Formats: sequence, C-alpha cells, structure tokens
Amino acid sequence: MYEAELAFAKKLAKKAGDIMLEYFSLDKQTHYKDDASPVTIADKKVNRLVIEELSKQFDYGIIGEEESTIEYGQENTVWICDPIDGTRAFIYGAPSAMFSLGLVNKGVPVMGVAYDPFLNRMFYAVKGHGSYCNNIKLKVSKNGLRNHYVALASDGEQLLRNAEIVEKIVARGASTVCLEGAVYKSCLVAEGKFVGYFSDDPKTHDLAATAIILEEAGGKITAPDGSKLDFSKYFEGVLATNGVVHEELLEIIKTTSA
Repeated sequence: MYEAELAFAKKLAKKAGDIMLEYFSLDKQTHYKDDASPVTIADKKVNRLVIEELSKQFDYGIIGEEESTIEYGQENTVWICDPIDGTRAFIYGAPSAMFSLGLVNKGVPVMGVAYDPFLNRMFYAVKGHGSYCNNIKLKVSKNGLRNHYVALASDGEQLLRNAEIVEKIVARGASTVCLEGAVYKSCLVAEGKFVGYFSDDPKTHDLAATAIILEEAGGKITAPDGSKLDFSKYFEGVLATNGVVHEELLEIIKTTSA
C-alpha cells in the first residue's frame, strides 16, 4: 500500500532538493511572516512545485507551510509538506535544512519522505513496512539519557523559556545539542544518533513525515505532555525519542511545567 505515493514523493523530494541547492549560495530574497519566521524564494518555489506536481498525480488535498489547497480537517487523506524545514539554517548557510512530505490518513501519518539534499540522504517510511535512509533500514538506539544526546531547539528564547527542563536533562547525565531544523533532528533520532528531541515549537507540517519515519524505526513521538499527536489539526510542540527515554523525559517536562 502507498507504493505509488512513496515512489512519486521520492522523485518530488529530489526536485525540491535541486531547488534548495540552487538557491543555497544565492540571494534567497528573504521575507518575514507575521509570526516573525523567515520565508525565502526557495520555500515558495518548492511549495508551488509540490502543489503542481501532486495535483496532477493524486486527488488528495495538500497542506503546505507556505501554500495549501485545503485546510486542516477538510479531508481524510491529505499531503502535508514543509518545503524547507530549517529555513533559518538555510538562510545563514548551515546544511541542516530538509524537505519533508507526509501522507496522513484520518490524522495518522501513513507515509513520509524527508530529504537532505546536501548529503543526498533520503529518509522514508510507510506504515508497517519499516523506515529507511538510502535503502538502509533505520533503527533507533537503545541507550538511556546518561552520556547520550538530546536535541533541543536552536532558538535562544525557547531555551530560556525551558531552561529548567534543560537543566534537569543535563542533571540526568545527558548531553544537549542545539541545531536548527525539526526534521533534521527527528531523523537523527530515527537514525540512532540522538536518544531524544524536545521542543515546544515544531508544528504539524514539521512532523508529518518524520513521525512515521521515527515510529517505523522503533521510536516514539508525542506532544510534550504525552498526548497523541493528531495530524488532522494544527498543533505545536513535540517529544520524539527512541522510546527508552520517553517516559523519563516526559516526567521531567511535566513536573517542570506544572
């Protein structure tokens, strides 16, 4: 199931990656949205490419960060795309920006593709069929917090807002990593490089693809309060882990936020 969707999404990801590489060293014509988040000409070009290409091939609605054909909750099966996740990294020249495209059925991701054009790494998964990077099967680590890495937000305001949570994570013996890009960090959890990733900022479009990639690699993903993520709605915040450290991080977040 979803073989045609996966094959098409992979080809589309490569085209999106070509646009990202084309503009990576050029004037990105950056503008700022109402929420002060940046958007570049490359974001808009990739989003437009996604809508044009998917609309020719499939009848599903499309929700993109910059442009959509439907709103959340209007259809059971939808594409959810972040044309360039990690736009800030893309702007200042750090290669942690990625393209992501997820297929969601009744609020549950069933297929996802996330592409890193800088290292030509294609992460993908279909529900029930495992998770892969360039055809190599992914598996989360079985490590605990001590002496292993937890990814956090790169934004200073977020880190200050969650300073007590960060302190408690470090007190458990974990090292913290601050990188731009929710997709990039989630994929590294799926790949076994990080044991977890926490942020109160990622949104539905940031996680639609990586949620299924992480789960099919054996990981766990929820809202920061432990509730199930519903991809038929707009939401913010994520706790993505290898499963081993999920309850421990959840307990830290809950007791600190209370």
